[in-house]
Amino acid sequence: KRMKNNKKRNLLLSLILAAVCVAFLLYVDKFQHYSMLATVLKKGAIYSLVAVSLNLLNGFTGLFSLGQAGFMMIGAYTYSILTIPVAERAGVYQYFDGGIVQFCLPMIVGLILAGIVPTIFAWLIGKPVLKLKSDYLAIATLGFSEIIRIVITNAQSFTNGALGIKDIPTINDVRYIFLVTALIFVFITCLINSSYGRAFKAIREDEIAAEAMGVGLFHHKCRAFMLS
Repeated sequence: KRMKNNKKRNLLLSLILAAVCVAFLLYVDKFQHYSMLATVLKKGAIYSLVAVSLNLLNGFTGLFSLGQAGFMMIGAYTYSILTIPVAERAGVYQYFDGGIVQFCLPMIVGLILAGIVPTIFAWLIGKPVLKLKSDYLAIATLGFSEIIRIVITNAQSFTNGALGIKDIPTINDVRYIFLVTALIFVFITCLINSSYGRAFKAIREDEIAAEAMGVGLFHHKCRAFMLS
């Protein structure tokens, strides 16, 4: 009975907290064009996703990876390059007649591809590096991140080199950003409490014991790497 009361109390407190957060976001969104607070909240929500992805990989699976920034760069440039209107490309790119990619995709398609493309790279990179352990894995993923930075800096026809890309289509609604963040949090929570999540934690605790219980080490490591 006491446990039921505690669950009801926790549920009620969670609902109250959620309502307060929604009201606060509605207030911030109303005045976001004049508030630095909105910018800080947006960046905080984005970096919280980075923290969650690192926690999935480093915390729950026990894989010491330092390549997250490289995957962020791939996703960000994928979205930027594919969603800039063609008419504005000549003003964005300094070289190569407005860039090699001469088409524009809708924002939603660009966002989806910004998740898919880094996942493909994670699969390609994960196949060799996930056979390493501990510090060796960290060094390999850090090297991958540095290679991506150098390639992006020098691939001027796609990335505009060190000048970067401007006039990127954005969604300035604070509520949207926090909604996506909340959905990712819920997804990761459900994942960790699933059979996959238990396999990730088993790998973290003892790889030999996990493999003896039928957990495919490489396949689960690769899944965690790609999801992260």
